[in-house]
Amino acid sequence: MNKKKRVSEDHFYNDLGHAMRLVRQVVGKSQIEVAEHLNVTFQQVQKYEKGSNRIPVDRLISLSKYLDVPLERFFTFTELSTNSEDGLQSLIKGLNRQDARLLSLWNTVTDPKFRTTVLDLLKHLAAA
Repeated sequence: MNKKKRVSEDHFYNDLGHAMRLVRQVVGKSQIEVAEHLNVTFQQVQKYEKGSNRIPVDRLISLSKYLDVPLERFFTFTELSTNSEDGLQSLIKGLNRQDARLLSLWNTVTDPKFRTTVLDLLKHLAAA
């Protein structure tokens, strides 16, 4: 009988955890806030984000709703990592605290007119 070994899924869960952390930081939530929402300890959230523990699908769905991001967002980041050598890693490394703060604040601006105004301002500043 020829038994095939399961392909290691560590890489996938590491990337998924990094994506979870990135999205959490971008929307401005702490590990404690996420833990309270998921009804787990913040240490468990750390393990999910490190990829050392697998997050159950129901918790991942709950997390996407809590962070108000499509579930697919977590997997878009994992695809970046698998499709290119440094995809997710470079994305995470390229996001400093100031970038994360900007994205977090952006997430709080819900009025479409204000968003358009801010984007127009940024375009003018970038062109200057």
